[in-house]
Amino acid sequence: MAAPTETIAPGRAAIEQAAAWHVELAEEDCGEARKAAFEAWLAADPAHRIAFERMQAIANRAARQDDVTRSALETALIRRPRGVSALVLAFAACAVLLSEIAVNSPTVRSRLADERTDIGELRSASLASGDRITLDTDSAADVDDDGRSVSLWQGGIMVDVRPHLARSLTVWTPHGTARALGTRFSVRTDSRASVVTVIESRVEACSAQGVRHCVALAPGESVRLDAEGVHRLDDVDPTAASSWADGLLIADDTPLSVVLGELNRYRLGTIRFTASDIAGLSVTGTVPLTDADRALASISAALPVIVEEQGGLLTVRRR
Repeated sequence: MAAPTETIAPGRAAIEQAAAWHVELAEEDCGEARKAAFEAWLAADPAHRIAFERMQAIANRAARQDDVTRSALETALIRRPRGVSALVLAFAACAVLLSEIAVNSPTVRSRLADERTDIGELRSASLASGDRITLDTDSAADVDDDGRSVSLWQGGIMVDVRPHLARSLTVWTPHGTARALGTRFSVRTDSRASVVTVIESRVEACSAQGVRHCVALAPGESVRLDAEGVHRLDDVDPTAASSWADGLLIADDTPLSVVLGELNRYRLGTIRFTASDIAGLSVTGTVPLTDADRALASISAALPVIVEEQGGLLTVRRR
């Protein structure tokens, strides 16, 4: 797929036309003359091809979603019978809305992403370039066919990049970019900001909002990209910062509330606790992020806390 900062952006008219062509070409009696007219329409403007390819991508991805998502998408994207213009117009209206939302909304794009993980899942994917990404829990990303561009819509990824002579790999987020050549780094994004952290070599991080600003980062350095630009964060230990990709949290006198908050990101059911109740308690050691039961057993053995389960809910409280 294309990176989210395409120089050609189809307008509403092109998207409406693409939706109408998508309906017409699906009909069994679509003749050669109409197909030739469609090819002429594609060739008339680069924006036409982009609009139609987006329409196809959304339709194709609908088949790969869960039942609820697929049903909602297919409501707008399934083939419609010819002869009822109101249905064609309804399809076009839905497709326009869905296409515009999908282009601009990270939430929708995350539902349609090429690579996704569920809560508690970590998964690696090899790119066509030979590089590798590891998706954190509850994350979503799209990858270009040549593997040189990754669009992160939700959650986090660890990027392992081989040295390339031709061009570097770039990770795009709604807040900016991270560009690397022969390096290892992580990117995490949410609705407010993206954080880039370098594990090895160097990365160029650039803001997407306002005046474009770029900074070069060395191992252990980290920045936050948001609507106001690029902001330097405190340096981190590269080993600890990358340990999540192995399903681990390396804690060094880390507040217990922070550790429990991280475990909650990898668990479907929330671990309940009151920050004031466990204030002053901290954890040192290696915590298995994807095995909350084992992590809590170790924590309760080392700290004066009780882990209680009732009705499938876990509560951690001070003894």
